[in-house]
Amino acid sequence: MTDDALLAEIRNLTQAIRDLQGEVRRSACMVASAQLIAVDASRSEVYATLMDDSLLETTERLTKHLAAQA
Repeated sequence: MTDDALLAEIRNLTQAIRDLQGEVRRSACMVASAQLIAVDASRSEVYATLMDDSLLETTERLTKHLAAQA
């Protein structure tokens, strides 16, 4: 191999490594985003469950209060 061929191969390998690094960064960002979305969804689900429980308790209290007034 000539020096020019070796330099061209090194440039190609260097570019391939840069491309791979970019792809790894993009993949890591997608994984992090997915994890944040999953955490947000689970928090929303917990909050919704707590709200449902709170609404049931409020409904029961209101029903008892209205029944006592009747």
